[in-house]
Amino acid sequence: MWNKLFTELAGIASTSDREVDIILNELKAISIHRWGEVRAIFADIGERVSNLYRRKKDKIISYIEKVFGFKRFFTKLYVVYGFNPMPGMSFGTMLYFDDENPVTAVYVNDLHGESHVLDLAIHELLHGLIRLNSVELEHDIEELVIDVSAPDGYLSKIIGLVDRANARLENVLYFQREAERYKRLFDLLVEYCEKRSTTWLI
Repeated sequence: MWNKLFTELAGIASTSDREVDIILNELKAISIHRWGEVRAIFADIGERVSNLYRRKKDKIISYIEKVFGFKRFFTKLYVVYGFNPMPGMSFGTMLYFDDENPVTAVYVNDLHGESHVLDLAIHELLHGLIRLNSVELEHDIEELVIDVSAPDGYLSKIIGLVDRANARLENVLYFQREAERYKRLFDLLVEYCEKRSTTWLI
């Protein structure tokens, strides 16, 4: 039901499911406090992020291919904006995935620049590309590899979204399992990226 509803809302697919129609009508009846203001913020962010993505699209695809060696890519990436009222805090998630339609969400506000928002979307896109290319990694390891890449990571830097990579192990250590193992892997990933980042730019 969630997938049917979500693909309808995102404009990915249309369904004639009666239950979906009922839920959509319920959603339309909901009044959201200060929605006009929030909608204007999202429209502005969405336009700025889309413009930046179009300018960097070829570079993003080229560097993801060089860094990860992916052979398959999506033709579209859907980004849903969620409002996060906390200053300086942002996060993303993969809401829906199939072989053609990844739908990510980024929770941001008007204090976040378009480079940071796109960087968050790229983080979620990498999760989707790992699935699309049938790369099998433990969940925690996958998160660690992607966190070293984006946001604020080495991939972010070579794409030109940040001036310097600022990969942080703390993003993954909230799992609190095998912390020493993650620290060693994190150090190896950073070392690898430091050595290879100049060759990726060639």
